[in-house]
Amino acid sequence: MRFAMLAPCHEARSLTPALADFDPGIELMVLPTRHDHRVPRGATGLLDHMLDELAWYGPWDGALVVLDHTAPDTGCLSDARQLADRARRILGPGIPVGTLDDARDDIAAQLSDGLTVLQRLRTMATGT
Repeated sequence: MRFAMLAPCHEARSLTPALADFDPGIELMVLPTRHDHRVPRGATGLLDHMLDELAWYGPWDGALVVLDHTAPDTGCLSDARQLADRARRILGPGIPVGTLDDARDDIAAQLSDGLTVLQRLRTMATGT
């Protein structure tokens, strides 16, 4: 199964895409995947870049959006909500989209729980 993690918040973007403690049958890609250390200008540029990658690197079995509850409503949290809504439109109604509550909390535990839930939802939806 393939999952995308959309991480508009700085701390989440610093995660490496390979996490060794997960089931080897699950691929997790952290977006954006910029390796040139350049960040697209402005919130809109970053969101558009992540959504382009979501469409380009698909198909996906599910997606997780990282929310940062310490950000002001005009910042990262609003961007994450917009990102989740736009990701839903790209992925369609049959692909689960979940959230990780706070990038500054125990991200590994949240990610593990989130992937487990998405995997079960996807299995129930497809019957496989």
